[in-house]
Amino acid sequence: MDRLVISATGHRPNKLGGYGDEVYHRLVKLAEQYINEIKPTDIISGMALGWDQAWAHAGINLGVRVHAAIPFLDKNHNGLKNLKSILNGCSINVQVRLLFRKVVIRHIKCRSEMNGW
Repeated sequence: MDRLVISATGHRPNKLGGYGDEVYHRLVKLAEQYINEIKPTDIISGMALGWDQAWAHAGINLGVRVHAAIPFLDKNHNGLKNLKSILNGCSINVQVRLLFRKVVIRHIKCRSEMNGW
């Protein structure tokens, strides 16, 4: 079977109708409908409040492998309780900031070696 990986990002709750549970659950249902239609093997989410978390939540609900590309983990994050719950259901969690720093350092080392620095 071929793999189909889909990433999605979207608006924050204040642009989607608010921070309430009703709005969030409607977003999850919308994401579930799309995932059921497309049938990806994996999905990727940036895990921001709003559409990103609803997208990940829908993937978990449907048994799709969810990859969380987390920019950072902030202990004061407004949606930390919901975020932790979703992260527990994800297949892979990557802190992008740390990954990005390693890539940049590696790139600098390669450039310095090429240029004789």
